Amino acid sequence: MAYANDDIMETPYRYLPGSTLNLISSDGEDIEVLVTRLIMAPTMSSVVEVQMKTQNGVEKAVLKMYDRRFGERRGFIRNGSYRPHNKRAEEAFQDYIRSGKAKTLLEERNNEAEVDWICESSDEDYENTFGEDEDDDYEDEDYYQDDKNDKNDDENDNDVDDEEDSPSEWDELGEFECETFNSNRMSYLLETRGYRKLQRLQGNCVPKLISSIVGDHSVTPDDLPPFYFQPMGVLLD
Repeated sequence: MAYANDDIMETPYRYLPGSTLNLISSDGEDIEVLVTRLIMAPTMSSVVEVQMKTQNGVEKAVLKMYDRRFGERRGFIRNGSYRPHNKRAEEAFQDYIRSGKAKTLLEERNNEAEVDWICESSDEDYENTFGEDEDDDYEDEDYYQDDKNDKNDDENDNDVDDEEDSPSEWDELGEFECETFNSNRMSYLLETRGYRKLQRLQGNCVPKLISSIVGDHSVTPDDLPPFYFQPMGVLLD
């Protein structure tokens, strides 16, 4: 199947100097920041210096964003493992969520022994931003089945050549995006938990946590929870 250039064009990096970012703090406050400097190349997170307006004027801070669209979880160009984020990958991720498979995968990862201690605090970390249960509207299996039936009806109208992407390949792409999302989410939870444990040392031995935040994601579909699409991060003094 041939794809349009727009479908496979890599998503532009969001955290370049000069970029303005709209963030939401853990207490629901809107924060606008201007990226002034790239501190280090993206690893699991993008780390940049930003300016933001406060009651004391314009102040500098460090922003760390765990954004699944960028970073080392997507692989490396040098060894041929790099899998760029693009429109096609985003559509596969959205279908994976609609099918209910994303929720199942996250539940499996949350139940794994090595991350149980992290997940105990996940509801607390997200409650203020995403609501008490961001998946409540997606419990009904009939919702997923109806959505899949509608999608299948549309696909059956297309030429048979459009089926070169097998369901397993499409699901694999969606699963990769979901695993990437979960890896970033776990790294974020580890970091915010660490700052809570070291609260008395903040500003002395470790950076001071200004706030945990989520970022804007312009392609969030109306029918899906923003939980899956808003990148997570921390603002540090």
